[in-house]
Amino acid sequence: MKSFQLFGIGTILALAACLAGCTNPKPNPVQPVPKFRDGIALDTNATLIVPADKPYLVSHHWTVPAGRTVTILPGAEIMFDSLWWVDVQGRIEAVGTAEDPIIFTTAYLVPQLGQWRGFKLRHSPDGESHFEHCIFSYGAYYDTDTLKMDPVEGAPIVESLHFRGMLCARNSSPVIERCVVISNQNNAVSLSGPNCAPRVRYNILTDNDASAVRADTLVPIADFVGQPGKPDVSYNCVADNSSALFVYGFDSTRFGRRLKINANRDSVDFFYNLDLGPMMRNPVSRDFTLESCSPCVDAGPVGVDLDFDDTRADMGSNPYVQVAGELRGLLEEDTLRAAIAYRMSCHCKVDSGRTLYIEPGTHIEAIGLYTITVVGRVIMAGSEGARIRFESVPPADQWGGIEITNLDTLGEPSRLEYVDLVNYRRLTVAKAGTRFDYCLFENGFLYGMRVATYGTEESDTVSLQSCSFRSCGENALVADTSAVTVRNTMVLNSRGRGITLRSPGAAAVTNCLIYGNSSSGLVLENSASPPVINNTIGRNGYYGIQLVNNCNPAMLNNIIVSNQRYGVFAQLMSAPTLQYNDVWGHSMATDTGTTNTDYVPASLARSNSISDDPLFRASDDWQLAAASPCVNAGDPSLEFNDPDGSRNDLGAYGGPAASRGVGAVRLRGPVAYRLASR
Repeated sequence: MKSFQLFGIGTILALAACLAGCTNPKPNPVQPVPKFRDGIALDTNATLIVPADKPYLVSHHWTVPAGRTVTILPGAEIMFDSLWWVDVQGRIEAVGTAEDPIIFTTAYLVPQLGQWRGFKLRHSPDGESHFEHCIFSYGAYYDTDTLKMDPVEGAPIVESLHFRGMLCARNSSPVIERCVVISNQNNAVSLSGPNCAPRVRYNILTDNDASAVRADTLVPIADFVGQPGKPDVSYNCVADNSSALFVYGFDSTRFGRRLKINANRDSVDFFYNLDLGPMMRNPVSRDFTLESCSPCVDAGPVGVDLDFDDTRADMGSNPYVQVAGELRGLLEEDTLRAAIAYRMSCHCKVDSGRTLYIEPGTHIEAIGLYTITVVGRVIMAGSEGARIRFESVPPADQWGGIEITNLDTLGEPSRLEYVDLVNYRRLTVAKAGTRFDYCLFENGFLYGMRVATYGTEESDTVSLQSCSFRSCGENALVADTSAVTVRNTMVLNSRGRGITLRSPGAAAVTNCLIYGNSSSGLVLENSASPPVINNTIGRNGYYGIQLVNNCNPAMLNNIIVSNQRYGVFAQLMSAPTLQYNDVWGHSMATDTGTTNTDYVPASLARSNSISDDPLFRASDDWQLAAASPCVNAGDPSLEFNDPDGSRNDLGAYGGPAASRGVGAVRLRGPVAYRLASR
């Protein structure tokens, strides 16, 4: 009774009725899974095919007879539901646009290679077929048939030998330009017959399970680009196919012979075909637009067949559209002007033999880890009131930096004045004689600057005057087998060392302020022995100055103060000449238990030096107070006098160059310094 009361009498009656009348319920029928996309049956007798709401569907072989021209308008999509050919005995005019390409593809919902065949393009007295801004995919079924009667030649031929790809030109000269032939089971383009002379240009022929272009032994091969009566297969991207890029009979060298360089300075074959990944935006989703860094951008000839943005021809159906102020690829401008907002969308290069001038006040933003490579020369002529600035967008990101190469051996060195490089990866200088004045290097991730000229003569010297390095990587400044002079420069808050100089060379470190770096302030290695004069080196996480492996510099008029290990640390046969320095206040005890860690070893010879608190004007001000023992304590020789003619003051603000100050820009407020843990 309890259960009846729980369910109620109405519920019980309904349950009884269901048991009486629903003992054999009728199952729902299984719905078939569709194989094909929905489409509109194509009238293969039509002479005009316009775009429609749905793709057109071809369900049988499609023949365009002699004397007929079929025009396909931009935006039309035609798909095939089985192994059908398009046999063009007349003419097809399929000219799309970059915004509305014409698409030929499979009708299967799950696309795979070889789900339809392709185009038989034959000679027509009414004119040759023309394909432009078209996409061809998932066809080119790999045929292995034998003899078939050819309706045009009137004789049996082995079709698999003459029509072996997506676009098969047989004794004809179609125009195939600015197309993408991708993800097909056989060759992208197949050529056959002695009278075959197509124009195949500016295409991307990629990701096909055979070759980009295959020709039989009867096809003539051009001796130069555009030779009359010969095939013109030039300025195409032919990367990432499964077989040899080009096959001529059994010889895969003919189309690819004689390496050249195209206008982008990419290595190409004799006909300027490119074997580099095309870098399209999302080909899986049928977005074939080129990325900014694609090698297919501006890869066409100079001065002819321009894209609609008036730049050199791109390869493929969807070119990259460049906007005003965009910097990418070869920088062919002579001048970057302050009035224009510039943005780097890819790696840039100043080519050999060229000089790029950048006006005062110019601002350049980068939207990725892109690098400017200077093969020629760059003159960045900023001023105190109109600095040139490079930075990343958004500001928290990084950009690649600048590489100044030594590849242009005859060109003059570059010069940078009043330039800010901010949030970059690295700056590499390989060109001897390059000069930097009043430049700021901030947040260089790997390092602020690496000098690698591999020249140690005075004429090879890379010069830095009145620059600032802030919060850079493992070295703010590092020089390998290179002559460098660093004057009136501030180096602070590096995540590693301040300055590292390796190997001998004509170099000097004078009037520099090096502080707050996580490791050592100044490191000299492998016989590096530059004059080290009138510097202030303090509050670094390891040593003030470290000398490793036979380094014997003259070090005078310096203040080396409050570093976390030793003041001057000389090891492995290093014996500096120490005169007129103040080395004081270093905190780490030695192995012998003493607290005097100004010099290690303590036996280092030093003359006329002191070990006293230098008495700076304030904790965040490295200039000397009036009562400082470092005032007038430097080398008394006249050549070291301060600008007012008085005897040399120790530190970065003393000596004849003191009037230039230290650093590229004034620091706004106190700067925090970081000390690394051991």
